[in-house]
Amino acid sequence: MDRLIKYVLTTYVAVVILNALLLPPVNVISLDNLIFPLAGIAVVITFFRNKTFLISAAIIGALLTSNLLSNYINDGLTLTEIAWTTRWLKLFAIGWSTYYVFRNNRQFFDGVLLIGFLGMVVINALQLMGVSSIIQLYASRVEVGESLLNSLVDGRLFGTFINPNNNGLIMAMFGVYFFTSNFRWKLVLMSLAGGIVLMTQSRTVFLAFVSVIALSGMYFLFKSNKKKFLMFLGGMVVLLLVLVQLKFSNLSSIFNGSAFYSNSITTRYRVVEKTIEANDATPWLGQGKINSFPEFFGDSIDDEYAYVYLEYGLIGLLLLGVLVVFLSILSIRNNKVSLAALGLIILMLICGLTNLSFSNMEIGPTFAVLLVAAYALSFPEREQVIDQ
Repeated sequence: MDRLIKYVLTTYVAVVILNALLLPPVNVISLDNLIFPLAGIAVVITFFRNKTFLISAAIIGALLTSNLLSNYINDGLTLTEIAWTTRWLKLFAIGWSTYYVFRNNRQFFDGVLLIGFLGMVVINALQLMGVSSIIQLYASRVEVGESLLNSLVDGRLFGTFINPNNNGLIMAMFGVYFFTSNFRWKLVLMSLAGGIVLMTQSRTVFLAFVSVIALSGMYFLFKSNKKKFLMFLGGMVVLLLVLVQLKFSNLSSIFNGSAFYSNSITTRYRVVEKTIEANDATPWLGQGKINSFPEFFGDSIDDEYAYVYLEYGLIGLLLLGVLVVFLSILSIRNNKVSLAALGLIILMLICGLTNLSFSNMEIGPTFAVLLVAAYALSFPEREQVIDQ
């Protein structure tokens, strides 16, 4: 039985990583979804007596119940709504499967993660070079692909994802993870991730990434080496001054201030107002799953918190908050802090202001994998991470 569990969970984690990072978006059922039920059973068998496992299962169960209840009250349940709600179970299974594989086969895990990351880098590089076949393979919309073919400064790298913001957030998460890891050449890997973040020209992701890296670096160096701390601080200032001069069409709006008065910002304010108005009669449970936001109230939603509130109300927002607090508490054990884990959570919270983050299934699997790996890296003693 133990050998079977190891085989199932190892296969599942490998397929999740490679599918999330390298394969183009498709509408048919993916291989990781086929393995998911077996992985879920294996996770329960392995960890069902674990206290942290039970607490996390209770939180996920509450989110699942809240989502289903919102859908049930709003014109009943459909198979589409039930399938979408099970994303919480999938993320739960991915997280605990990752923990198992990291502890039992660290070398394999690191290898698959590195292959996935470097594969993403290569695909982004080929898009940057204007290789039309690669651009068309991954482009979700014709205009997105054409922007890369026409102009280097105006185009935004979207990598293997539906849009550049998702690509930027995934790369930012890898950058934070590598920065605090013990990978060989970790600064080179972080620099590759940071360079692609720049080329996605995602303003929120850029600000979040720079903030997390700067705060993490200053915290670590201030505690260990004051001289290196001052050098790091000076280096960050020089880097920002260089970036100001690059004149990327979208990213440069941060430095001249126009981003904070742009149509993108005002549109998001308007969406939040519409969301509050839409839930005026159902503030606690929201509207349930909405298949088309433009049809529902004339706009798309690029805000995690407005999205959760609109569909699942104040209860959904509260439970999301509980999940974030729980994950943050796990980042601090016995006077030790997992800078990587906290950094990943902060990235998701900041980017949630202008993009779907926790509810985005393009982002969720990679976040779950890197977050759990960050916990395991920071707390190598098994009992510090989970209480057996």
